Amino acid sequence: MRSEFLQYQMGQIYLCFLLLKKLKSNFVESINHMNSFFKHLPEQVLTKKIKRGDFPFSPYLFWDTAVENIDPILNRNYIIERVLSRGTLEDFYYLLQLYTTDEIRSAIKSSRVLDKRTVNFCSHYFNIPLNELHASSYYP
Repeated sequence: MRSEFLQYQMGQIYLCFLLLKKLKSNFVESINHMNSFFKHLPEQVLTKKIKRGDFPFSPYLFWDTAVENIDPILNRNYIIERVLSRGTLEDFYYLLQLYTTDEIRSAIKSSRVLDKRTVNFCSHYFNIPLNELHASSYYP
C-alpha cells in the first residue's frame, strides 16, 4: 500500500511538471518551477541531516538491505534508482543535494530497472532524450 502511495506521489509530481512545461515554453523556467516545490520542505532539517552524515533517505526504500551497509559512493546507482522510482519529495531533494546532475544522469542512462513513468519523468526533468533511456519491461 505504501508503494502505491509513493508511485501516486511521484506521478503527481510528474504531472505537475508536465503541466508547468506546457505552460512555459522555456525548459529552464519549468525546472525552476519544479524546484519551487522544495520550498514546502523544512530545508533546515534536511540540510542538517545531510551535514551530520546520517543516511538521509527513507529507510523503507532499502527494505532488502541493511542501511548501515549502503555506501553512498559505492552504491550510487542503486540509491539513485530506488529514490527515483519509489522515493518521496524529501528523498528526491536529498538526492539532488548528495549527487551532481551528471552523476544522476549517468545512473539514469545506465539503469535497466526504472519503470516507464519514472523514465519519462527523468527524461523531462534532467533533459535526457527518451531514446537514451531504458524502461524495464517488468513493470506494466
